[in-house]
Amino acid sequence: MATDLATTGGVKELVLSIAESASAVRVVNRDGEALAGVLVWVGGPGFGGFMGASATDEDGVASLGNLPPGPVLLCVNSKAGSTQEFPLESVGTPDAPTELVYDPQAELLLTVTDRGVPLEGVMILAGAEVSNVLLPWLVVGAGGIWHQVHVGAGSYILRPITPSIWYEEKTVTTNASSKPTPIEFRRLGDLDLAVHDAYGQPLPGLAVDLRPLEFQTPVADWLATGRVQSATGLVTDAEGRIQIKGLPNGPYEATVGAAAVKGDVPALGLAKLELEVAD
Repeated sequence: MATDLATTGGVKELVLSIAESASAVRVVNRDGEALAGVLVWVGGPGFGGFMGASATDEDGVASLGNLPPGPVLLCVNSKAGSTQEFPLESVGTPDAPTELVYDPQAELLLTVTDRGVPLEGVMILAGAEVSNVLLPWLVVGAGGIWHQVHVGAGSYILRPITPSIWYEEKTVTTNASSKPTPIEFRRLGDLDLAVHDAYGQPLPGLAVDLRPLEFQTPVADWLATGRVQSATGLVTDAEGRIQIKGLPNGPYEATVGAAAVKGDVPALGLAKLELEVAD
């Protein structure tokens, strides 16, 4: 760290500046051979990803310009492979570049299901947890198997991008064995709730509390954020009904005061429930 005195309007100010120096790395394969044309960039939140990438030359060297001293996360990607992350305490100079062995041999092997049902045909996008670099999206295959090969070791965030699947982010790590990691996502379903009195007469304008039994978030929060749709929210319409579209399938409980009813919203189907409310 360098210290300077600067004068502004006759007043001397203490100026602290962090010394920066040119940084460089050399990328090689597992046999120590230089890899030309490989992209290297600084990863992590707040960095530009591929936009700030430098390509290695014929000697496998990539110049990263001036980096402040201290720990840094570097990402390396070839056109034929996946991104590999390198957390480093410091980065070398053009005269003594830090050597990075680019050899993404890890894999992500998953079984993707919905309450035990394989989710064949569902599209899933994975991104590195630290740098958020995205892998190519893949479709879940036969038996619910989703398999990404030649990825850098570490943690990845999975995101389903099929519209009929409830959006959730799940974190997984690359496999240490050949046994698939089980992951569950939920397909969507709809609910038609009819609320009436003891004589079967509909009760319009009645507020209902609706909660999933396998999620922590009440349905009211999903409605507020637009994740599910209902024309009347959680208030019964003129016919004493509440219709909600796009719920994650599973068990739910609807309550009005002491009255309650439980039911299961089916995957890709419609649940019809009735709630009797005493006078």
